[in-house]
Amino acid sequence: MTLRGAGVALAAAALLAAAALGLADVLAERTGGDAGEAPAVPRDGDRDDYDGDNGEHDDDDDEPPPLVGGVAAVRLDPARAALAGVMTARLEPAGMTPVRLAIAESVDIQPLAALRDRWREQGFALRAADAAAAAARRAYERLDALFRDRADVAEKEVLRAETAWAVARAEQGRVRAARDALRGSAARAWGPVLAAWAFDGDSRFAALAAGADTLLRAALPAGFGAAGEAPAISVGAFGDAELEGAGGPLPLLDVSPAPGTSGGAGESRFLIAPGLALPAGRRVGVRVARRGGPLAGAALPASAIVRGMGRDWAYIRLDERHFVRREIAVLGVLPDGRRLAGGLEPGIEAVVAGAPILYAEEFRSQIRDEDDD
Repeated sequence: MTLRGAGVALAAAALLAAAALGLADVLAERTGGDAGEAPAVPRDGDRDDYDGDNGEHDDDDDEPPPLVGGVAAVRLDPARAALAGVMTARLEPAGMTPVRLAIAESVDIQPLAALRDRWREQGFALRAADAAAAAARRAYERLDALFRDRADVAEKEVLRAETAWAVARAEQGRVRAARDALRGSAARAWGPVLAAWAFDGDSRFAALAAGADTLLRAALPAGFGAAGEAPAISVGAFGDAELEGAGGPLPLLDVSPAPGTSGGAGESRFLIAPGLALPAGRRVGVRVARRGGPLAGAALPASAIVRGMGRDWAYIRLDERHFVRREIAVLGVLPDGRRLAGGLEPGIEAVVAGAPILYAEEFRSQIRDEDDD
């Protein structure tokens, strides 16, 4: 809401409060004129200390309202509160696990499968290099032993065999390094978890490669995802009827962080949709829960919340005539439409209707008191 919109809303609330609270005075004046006996109700500044029951001033209203946490309470007698539509109720405890909708895209797993196949081929090459190096070593050691026993073996043959063994060892090291580098590049591109699944023959990767399951890459909001409840595909979020499961949203398996960033304040993660075959590049909605478990607070109707000064406020009842404003944090919307409010204890008596009127009356009274000074 813009500052201009907030000012208009506050002005409207003030007019509503003035009309509601002034209605009692108008009715009293009319009653006095008809009967000729009822005393006239004082106007404006005299209204606060006037006792309508006996036509005298109430000395209690001359006392300043109590302060609670540095906030002055609003004084409103029960008759005027009822006329203004102010109602209170004991707040019920409530809790919820906030859920956000994230965007996920199905990922083509075949490039990782291709890296795995190359790595396996290099495994065969490495075994061949190992065998060649072992054979070259045996040949060198045999010729060297004969040469040392003064057999009919020329020294140049021993040197030739030693060189061949060195070449075989070099080739062995090259193939092993290339194979390790290939696995390392796969881990950097796909993350160590998926790379290990692929290169170590895990059955979960086999299901992905066969198309029985789908790998998703999801951009999760900050504070939501892996450490909370299991993520699930949001059924029908993009009109995907084929994503509907018999039990509702399809549960997903959280795998690991996805290399790179999501472009926002959150993170990218790899998820698996078991038993779901989606073409590469398909976008779906994913429901992810807040990390850290559910939030707890009090259930508060939306009508009980006043937005002002850039904050959310609610009023609690101190006694029969006094209400005090308290800052709250709106933690989320409950299934029944009420708000989960932090900063209010369950069981406390709070204003559930008419809060804008109290807000307007509070600041109207402050302005009036400043004028009196």
